Amino acid sequence: MSDAVQQAITPYFTVQKADRLIDFLIKAFGANVVKENRYNNDTVQHARLMVGNSLIMLNESTNGYPAKVSQMHIHVRNADMAYDAAVALGATSLMKPNDRPHRDRMAA
Repeated sequence: MSDAVQQAITPYFTVQKADRLIDFLIKAFGANVVKENRYNNDTVQHARLMVGNSLIMLNESTNGYPAKVSQMHIHVRNADMAYDAAVALGATSLMKPNDRPHRDRMAA
Protein backbone atom coordinates (compact mmCIF):
# COMPACT_ATOMS: atom_id res chain seq x y z
CA MET A 1 0.00 0.00 0.00
CA SER A 2 2.98 2.29 -0.52
CA ASP A 3 3.94 4.58 2.37
CA ALA A 4 0.32 5.14 3.41
CA VAL A 5 -0.86 4.29 6.89
CA GLN A 6 -2.92 1.08 6.94
CA GLN A 7 -6.60 1.97 7.29
CA ALA A 8 -9.14 -0.33 8.91
CA ILE A 9 -11.54 0.33 6.02
CA THR A 10 -10.61 1.35 2.48
CA PRO A 11 -13.46 2.39 0.19
CA TYR A 12 -13.49 0.83 -3.28
CA PHE A 13 -15.61 2.45 -5.98
CA THR A 14 -16.67 0.85 -9.27
CA VAL A 15 -17.67 3.75 -11.51
CA GLN A 16 -18.38 4.78 -15.06
CA LYS A 17 -15.75 7.18 -16.41
CA ALA A 18 -13.06 6.35 -13.86
CA ASP A 19 -10.58 8.70 -15.54
CA ARG A 20 -13.01 11.56 -15.07
CA LEU A 21 -13.35 10.76 -11.34
CA ILE A 22 -9.56 10.53 -10.94
CA ASP A 23 -9.10 13.90 -12.64
CA PHE A 24 -11.85 15.43 -10.47
CA LEU A 25 -10.34 14.09 -7.23
CA ILE A 26 -6.93 15.48 -8.21
CA LYS A 27 -8.25 18.94 -9.12
CA ALA A 28 -10.91 19.33 -6.41
CA PHE A 29 -9.22 17.66 -3.43
CA GLY A 30 -5.51 17.46 -4.28
CA ALA A 31 -5.55 13.67 -4.58
CA ASN A 32 -2.41 11.83 -5.64
CA VAL A 33 -2.42 8.67 -7.73
CA VAL A 34 -0.50 6.00 -5.81
CA LYS A 35 -1.06 3.11 -8.22
CA GLU A 36 -2.78 2.65 -11.53
CA ASN A 37 -3.32 -0.40 -13.73
CA ARG A 38 -5.11 -0.29 -17.06
CA TYR A 39 -6.81 -2.77 -19.36
CA ASN A 40 -5.63 -3.13 -22.98
CA ASN A 41 -8.38 -0.67 -24.00
CA ASP A 42 -6.79 1.94 -21.63
CA THR A 43 -9.66 1.96 -19.12
CA VAL A 44 -8.85 1.85 -15.41
CA GLN A 45 -8.55 -1.71 -14.13
CA HIS A 46 -7.49 -0.57 -10.65
CA ALA A 47 -6.40 2.76 -9.20
CA ARG A 48 -5.36 3.86 -5.73
CA LEU A 49 -5.44 7.50 -4.72
CA MET A 50 -4.48 9.33 -1.57
CA VAL A 51 -6.95 12.03 -0.59
CA GLY A 52 -5.40 13.79 2.38
CA ASN A 53 -4.27 10.95 4.64
CA SER A 54 -6.80 8.44 3.29
CA LEU A 55 -6.51 5.86 0.55
CA ILE A 56 -9.39 5.15 -1.82
CA MET A 57 -9.49 2.60 -4.60
CA LEU A 58 -11.54 2.59 -7.78
CA ASN A 59 -11.98 0.93 -11.12
CA GLU A 60 -13.92 1.37 -14.35
CA SER A 61 -17.21 -0.50 -14.46
CA THR A 62 -17.57 -3.40 -16.90
CA ASN A 63 -20.39 -5.76 -17.85
CA GLY A 64 -19.18 -8.13 -15.14
CA TYR A 65 -18.68 -5.37 -12.56
CA PRO A 66 -21.37 -2.71 -13.05
CA ALA A 67 -21.14 0.76 -11.50
CA LYS A 68 -22.60 1.11 -8.01
CA VAL A 69 -24.22 4.14 -6.42
CA SER A 70 -22.22 5.16 -3.36
CA GLN A 71 -21.01 8.17 -1.46
CA MET A 72 -18.07 9.26 0.63
CA HIS A 73 -17.42 12.04 3.09
CA ILE A 74 -14.22 14.00 2.62
CA HIS A 75 -13.05 16.19 5.47
CA VAL A 76 -11.53 19.44 4.21
CA ARG A 77 -10.22 22.57 5.95
CA ASN A 78 -12.78 24.82 4.28
CA ALA A 79 -16.09 23.30 3.12
CA ASP A 80 -17.16 26.48 1.31
CA MET A 81 -13.98 26.65 -0.77
CA ALA A 82 -14.04 22.92 -1.54
CA TYR A 83 -17.72 23.16 -2.53
CA ASP A 84 -17.05 26.12 -4.84
CA ALA A 85 -14.08 24.34 -6.45
CA ALA A 86 -16.07 21.13 -6.99
CA VAL A 87 -19.01 22.96 -8.57
CA ALA A 88 -16.63 24.94 -10.79
CA LEU A 89 -15.20 21.60 -11.99
CA GLY A 90 -18.69 20.37 -12.95
CA ALA A 91 -19.98 18.68 -9.79
CA THR A 92 -23.73 18.79 -9.24
CA SER A 93 -24.73 20.57 -6.04
CA LEU A 94 -27.00 18.51 -3.82
CA MET A 95 -26.65 20.67 -0.69
CA LYS A 96 -25.01 24.07 -0.25
CA PRO A 97 -22.52 24.46 2.62
CA ASN A 98 -24.26 24.70 5.97
CA ASP A 99 -23.55 24.16 9.65
CA ARG A 100 -24.76 20.76 10.85
CA PRO A 101 -26.03 19.81 14.33
CA HIS A 102 -22.86 17.72 14.88
CA ARG A 103 -20.82 20.95 14.51
CA ASP A 104 -19.31 20.19 11.13
CA ARG A 105 -19.81 22.45 8.14
CA MET A 106 -21.01 20.26 5.31
CA ALA A 107 -21.96 20.38 1.64
CA ALA A 108 -22.85 17.84 -1.01
